[in-house]
Amino acid sequence: MLYFNPTTEYQGTKYALQPLKTEGEDYSRIGVVVPFGLGVRFKAGPNFNVALEGGYRKIFTDYLDDVSTIHLGPAAFSDPIAAALSDRRPEVGKTAAPAGTQRGNPDEDDGYMLLNVKIEYYLPWDLGGQNSGRTYSKKRSASYRYNKKGGVKR
Repeated sequence: MLYFNPTTEYQGTKYALQPLKTEGEDYSRIGVVVPFGLGVRFKAGPNFNVALEGGYRKIFTDYLDDVSTIHLGPAAFSDPIAAALSDRRPEVGKTAAPAGTQRGNPDEDDGYMLLNVKIEYYLPWDLGGQNSGRTYSKKRSASYRYNKKGGVKR
């Protein structure tokens, strides 16, 4: 599940867009999400891993960014703030979009991607006790051979 609240800043004030109905639609701010992803982990040492993970989140709504269908035009709004936020082009020097102009693609739901890089360190299971020096899991050191002096041979 996902809770989202698209917002914007206009003339120094932050506005939540869903209550303004900038497309005339009253959509829910709660959506269903299906996560997809892959990752790989590299063993960098007896206590270190480096992991790389990529993911995509498919969201079953097209209003994550408050844009989905068509521009209604300023005459469709009684609230001047909603009218101004329904088309931000004039703020950057472009001409205002005429009513009925496509604002988004209602045939495609929203989604987003993410990329994570992690460095993992495994602490010894007994910090400073009689077994200090042993790692948490003997399986962690399976690809490393230790000599009798405690050094690592690769």
